[in-house]
Amino acid sequence: MLHRFSAHMLFFLFLGVGVLAAQSPDAKPQHQDIAATVDLPPDAPVITMQGLCAQDFVTGAGVHLEPAGTQRNGEATASATASPTQDKGSCKTVVTRAQMDKLLYALDPKGSVNFKVRLLKQYPEILIFAQYAHEHGEENDPAFLEHMRFNYIESLGKAQLGQLKKDTQNVSAEEAEKYYKEHPDRYVELALLKIMVPQEKAAPSTHHAASQSNPGAGREMSPAALAEQIRKQAVAGENFDRLQERVYELSGRDKDDAPDTDVGDKWTIDLLPKEFAQTIFNLKPGQVSPVIDFEGFYLIYKLVSKHTIPLSEADAKTQQLLYNDAYKKIRDAVNVTVDEQYLKTPSKGTKETTEAAAPTE
Repeated sequence: MLHRFSAHMLFFLFLGVGVLAAQSPDAKPQHQDIAATVDLPPDAPVITMQGLCAQDFVTGAGVHLEPAGTQRNGEATASATASPTQDKGSCKTVVTRAQMDKLLYALDPKGSVNFKVRLLKQYPEILIFAQYAHEHGEENDPAFLEHMRFNYIESLGKAQLGQLKKDTQNVSAEEAEKYYKEHPDRYVELALLKIMVPQEKAAPSTHHAASQSNPGAGREMSPAALAEQIRKQAVAGENFDRLQERVYELSGRDKDDAPDTDVGDKWTIDLLPKEFAQTIFNLKPGQVSPVIDFEGFYLIYKLVSKHTIPLSEADAKTQQLLYNDAYKKIRDAVNVTVDEQYLKTPSKGTKETTEAAAPTE
């Protein structure tokens, strides 16, 4: 039905915006910045909606993660908001300054003025459609409940990541210096050049076009052999950009599509793929790596330079490393296996799934 679809989609649109704003990992509370500019007492009405029976949504009493009537702690849940038959003319929903502040800083810990303006404009419409959805039984829709369940656990996980961020930002200077001295390699930044040799041959049409402009493109050579040849030329000192263009020409691709070879000077042993991070880190400036087989490409790196971040400039890096360590400790404590056969399972609604789900007599 149209009313069901519209209310459902709008509700999740607004909910999604709020969740994203709430979980910014770099957010720092700045409550006083805005609060000091507002000359309103906490109980002053900020939004008043005459004819809307949604006060319990404002206070939270009308928010449930299960259908009305579900048993919870031995008691059946009841709908806290007005029923469709209630006289809406006598209803009034009021949002006070204190309630708006609480919501604002939960969704956006930075307390930015722009977000405050957007929230003030959108919140009435969110409440109107939430109440409309309630009146038409949306909270009993299994798909809606599954969305809510997922949003809940996703937000809970992001809240924990936010707490990890706060914890690592509160490290003392003594602890930071100790960590710096114990992990010297993690503060070394690498400037790198990279050549990528695709392991898949170009499509025939692309190969033909490239061959017309470059007869050498028709040469029969495996990608692995091409990578070894290009590496020898890199070791001999040839320009990496020209080598990357040559790779694309010899593999039947347009050289104008060749990626940049300068990949920056901020690479660390933590940022490089763990499969070959140590190999790249152990290079000396000017050295070229062996050919690396990785995710559909043969890679060739050249170390341009190494730079160690001094202790006096390492605070932000230390906080990031501590966060990464805490994240990894929690994540790696659980062994996860995924059966990729699921990806080959027909989606809901196909003949195979429908027949499999059909009850047997």
